[in-house]
Amino acid sequence: MYKYTYVTKDYGLGSLQGGLLQPIQIHTWGVRYVYGRPYTTIFGLHPYWSSYELGMFFPEEIKPLIADVVASKSTYNNPDKWTGGSPFERTFQNRNTLIVLYDIEPGTMTEHIDGFFPRNLQERIVDPSGWILCKAGDTYVGWYPLQEGEWIEEHDTPGQAKNAIGRPEDIDRSKEAGNWRFRSHRLQNGEVVEVRSKDEIGSFEKFCAALRVLKPKAVLKHGAVSVEYTTPGNDRMKFAFPDARTLNGKPVDLTATPLFDGPFLHAAVGSQKLSVTHGKQRLDLDFKKLTIIE
Repeated sequence: MYKYTYVTKDYGLGSLQGGLLQPIQIHTWGVRYVYGRPYTTIFGLHPYWSSYELGMFFPEEIKPLIADVVASKSTYNNPDKWTGGSPFERTFQNRNTLIVLYDIEPGTMTEHIDGFFPRNLQERIVDPSGWILCKAGDTYVGWYPLQEGEWIEEHDTPGQAKNAIGRPEDIDRSKEAGNWRFRSHRLQNGEVVEVRSKDEIGSFEKFCAALRVLKPKAVLKHGAVSVEYTTPGNDRMKFAFPDARTLNGKPVDLTATPLFDGPFLHAAVGSQKLSVTHGKQRLDLDFKKLTIIE
């Protein structure tokens, strides 16, 4: 599997390439930020399940596998679940911009996709431009859905709680923990996600203004799902489901991804060598020769 993570002091945007990578406890992509409790994340998924998927990861007989898994992981076949991968989901990330595409077969278990938006966001604006614009402290998130959807409000706590002397009292619904679910029933679908911090772009108003003039160009036909999009930084991204990715006119080959390629760790796949760097300091570990060079 291929992982891409963009991290700042205010947020991290990370993604896997999509597909069936893990059947139960997985988010293919997500934004995490430092503001707010109890939830500090925005993400999306296709809540898929099948015996075919489980048969790829478990050695038991396929037919009873769903029942066996649900006995211990009760959410696995729940269409409202918030974890899981899907063979009909793929991603393309460049720095703090992410494109997600879905080409879901008719008759698939769960014919919808969902987005998770915490109710404790400072701002959640459904803008006429098509963007969903969110503010969480110094982190700003823009989500452009490629198809229309509906908003569903959900709560995690009952409408009453006990006070200091044990007497039930009503809770203001706005103070309950919960989330907004953005659900779209279109099978050929996707979203473009932009994340910036105050340090990167300035005010939330400036972030919103930058996104309002941008609109992805999408083709949403079964077997031919694709999108073209230019980021606020003028990077041109083209993505065709499942795995045709182009950045500024150059194809992106995920198979050429190094084992580690970040600010501090560097390693080629199969090299058995790891370089650790920080400023002018460097540490080379050779696991073939079992040597350390500083």
